[in-house]
This record gives sequence, structure tokens and C-alpha cells, in this order.
Amino acid sequence: MARKEKLMGLEDALEAVRDGCRLAIGGFQLTSRPMALLRALVRRGVRGLTVVSPPSGLDVDLLVAAGCVKTLITPYVGGETLIGIGPAFRRAVERGELEVVDYDTGMLTAGLKAAIQGLPFMPWRGGVGTSLPQVNPHLKVFQDPLEGQPLVAVPPIRVDVALIHAAYADRYGNVQHVGSPMMDRLLAAAAERVLVEVERLVGNERVRAEPHKTTIPAHRVTGVVVAPYGAHPTASPGFYMIDREHLVGEYIPAAQALYRGDGEPMKRYLDRYVLAPRDHVEYLEKIGLRRLLSLSEEG
Repeated sequence: MARKEKLMGLEDALEAVRDGCRLAIGGFQLTSRPMALLRALVRRGVRGLTVVSPPSGLDVDLLVAAGCVKTLITPYVGGETLIGIGPAFRRAVERGELEVVDYDTGMLTAGLKAAIQGLPFMPWRGGVGTSLPQVNPHLKVFQDPLEGQPLVAVPPIRVDVALIHAAYADRYGNVQHVGSPMMDRLLAAAAERVLVEVERLVGNERVRAEPHKTTIPAHRVTGVVVAPYGAHPTASPGFYMIDREHLVGEYIPAAQALYRGDGEPMKRYLDRYVLAPRDHVEYLEKIGLRRLLSLSEEG
């Protein structure tokens, strides 16, 4: 029986993401965020998303600014040392335009594991004695039936589609990360469909020669999109660093202006970098080859 090839274009891959979808975003803060997929998603005009994300970077802030997100399940949205809290996220929460389901990272992991194992909840010790069960009604404190200790019941976090950025994949969907895959394996296991953008396509013989390097196996992957510099302006380990100049000089000022009530800078940013480019290559042309090469981890 012939193996199924899973190579897709950006637009074809995102056919699975519809209004109201439960969408998981891989990576961690400003590293390995699937930006090429997310920009294409904004161009599609998808609305009402429930977004599940590990500690989130300005990618989620961008989705909120573009009006794509209704509910957000995450421990954090911000820019690490660049800016503490995502301005568009903060504005939407303060205006009551965004529902936030508050989990810490451990609880997020527990909820994904409950979904993977088909359980009604996963017990978790973290959060006992804190206000998290009060601010998040989905969490329930209960007594351990064996030892009588208080624990938190974390409900399953189910995902329709996971979007992930990785280093390599073969045409059959075997995925390899450089460095830590962070929570990407959990997100992939919890999702009904998994779309992975990669820096480079590699031959299956390489995957078979080093099977221990496969972080997400082909049977979990729905589609592979080849998108060099696809995580820009976030980092892609082994390839390039965070584009601080772009984030500090362009995105963050636009988001801060939006927070203050001036939406024009954000509109210009979205028009220039998200809506106007017809595809990922045209986005890279707007950033510029010289700028992209300056971000190389080898430079």
C-alpha cells in the first residue's frame, strides 16, 4: 500500500480551519510560532476562534488585533522582555471583547493529557490553595479518594486543529524539531487535525536513518507546508533568531496605539504585512533578504 504524501499549500491546508474552530498554536512565547499559517489564517477572515496556546507571544496578540479570537485558553500573552503584556490582548480583555480561560502551564498540560486519554478530567496538585479555581469555573477542587488530599480536576482541552512550526519534515509528514519540541507533541496528540509548517523538506531516507529525531510521527500529521522563515518575526531554533527590530520598531508601537484607541497604525501594519501579501514569499520580500539573513543563528 503506497504511503500518502501530505505536502500542501498554505491556503489548502487552512481549509480545515473554520469559524468557531478550536485552534491550538504550537511553539512557546516568541519561539517557533507558526506565523506563515497564522498570517494566511487572518487573510481568510476566520472569526470566533477558541485558541489554545502555551505561554503565548505576540502572534496571539496579532490574532486578537485582527478580530479572529473569541475565547483564549493560555497562561500568558506578551512579548517576554520586549513588552510585558500584549497590548491588543489587554485592550480586548479590558473592553470585555475576549473571554480568557485562565490556566497555568501545568494545568494546560493536564487538560491536554485528559483529552488525549479520553478522560473526563486530569487530577493536578498545582493551583490548590490559590484563587485559580475561583477565577476559572472549569476547575474543580476535590478530595483524593485514596489519601484524602485536595486536588484540582482539570477538564479535557480538546482541539480541532493544531498549527505547528518545526525545522524539518518529509513529504509523508514525519516531523523533526531542532532543540526542544516544547508542548508541540501534546498539542498534536490532542488535535483532530495537525498542520505543520517547516523550514525545510527532507528525504524520507534521512528520517529512517535517524528515527529518534522524529518528534511528531506521520500518522498524527494531516498536512505539511514548506515555509522557509515561516516563524518570522519569532525565532526558529537552528535557523534564525527573533526579529527584535521588527517587533519593537513596527508591531509593538502599532499594538500600543491600538490600546490607546488609535487603530490606524495597526490597520497599516495588518495591511502591509498580513493582508496585502498574496503569499508567504511576498511577505518575505516585504521583510527583505538582507534583514532575514541578518537573523541567522550562524551570523
